Amino acid sequence: MKKVVQTAPVLSDSDIEGVAYVGSGVINAISESGMLYVVAKSQGDWALKETKQGLSGIAKKVSSLAFDTDNRHLYTAEKEGEKILYKLDLEGKIMDSVVLTLPEGSQNASLHRDFTISGLAYDDGKLLILSEAYSTIFVYSLADNKIVHSIGLNKTHEVSGITINANKIITLGDFEDYLPEPVFSQFEKQEIL
Repeated sequence: MKKVVQTAPVLSDSDIEGVAYVGSGVINAISESGMLYVVAKSQGDWALKETKQGLSGIAKKVSSLAFDTDNRHLYTAEKEGEKILYKLDLEGKIMDSVVLTLPEGSQNASLHRDFTISGLAYDDGKLLILSEAYSTIFVYSLADNKIVHSIGLNKTHEVSGITINANKIITLGDFEDYLPEPVFSQFEKQEIL
């Protein structure tokens, strides 16, 4: 992964924190302030097509984006403080939101104080919510509207991104000067879900 194939400038109001491929040559990205960007492929090149208001002015600091391929919704979440999960339509409008809480009786540290949401991935009616700190994945059931379990990722440092490829869950390490170089880690999906 040393060769850049193409670049497409996205002039943003703040850091771009989440990206999701939504099909038909379209990528959605979200800034930490909640602006939604639509990047589309046209004649073989990627280019910014549209900027949408999204959560701008509502969210405190969002950090991730996932696409529900079954229902064609987007999900993003507050990174710090009160962990709010937002469900958006493809126009960036809020359809629903929920404050995330851990299952009753969980032995994990407080979701609100100690965890920072840095990545989301959708899989078959569930959202995988990645915590940068403590390298933890929370599994959120969309049908039950709650976190159904969590799992710590062994032998991983802070993680900042998550995706799913077939039966594998892949995370990307965070880049901080106090950490080793970021690495990709791969886990069997059935071990997490």
